[in-house]
Amino acid sequence: MKKLLPILAILATAAFCPPAMAVDAHGLYQTFHLITCEAYAKDRKQPANTGMNAIDAIYVSGCLSAYNYLTPNNYQIVPSNNIGAVMQWLDEFCKNNPKSNIEIAMLKLTDDLYPHRVQELKDPNAKPDKKK
Repeated sequence: MKKLLPILAILATAAFCPPAMAVDAHGLYQTFHLITCEAYAKDRKQPANTGMNAIDAIYVSGCLSAYNYLTPNNYQIVPSNNIGAVMQWLDEFCKNNPKSNIEIAMLKLTDDLYPHRVQELKDPNAKPDKKK
């Protein structure tokens, strides 16, 4: 699965753009692997780190990694560096918006987190926080 992360990060670039919003002349862009909230809720009922539950977490991690890479003045959009907390946020979003999808949820999440983001690594020699 570690080999999938770079591929998913590349694919996620279509869904998460820096604040300049890279879209076509009609304001549209292509979304890869759209996950509905209904499918996400079903996936999350599977045991942790297995099947589609694990794939969704990898997809979300790739999207956030792409966002971190593509967004100026941003080191880490999720200040807690906790993918579990992100997945719980998505659980709640989908519970409250069952007709929506993970792309919309991720756009809302990153928009909400942007003011609280980590803008730069304070000590480049420090090892990254590996909380899960």
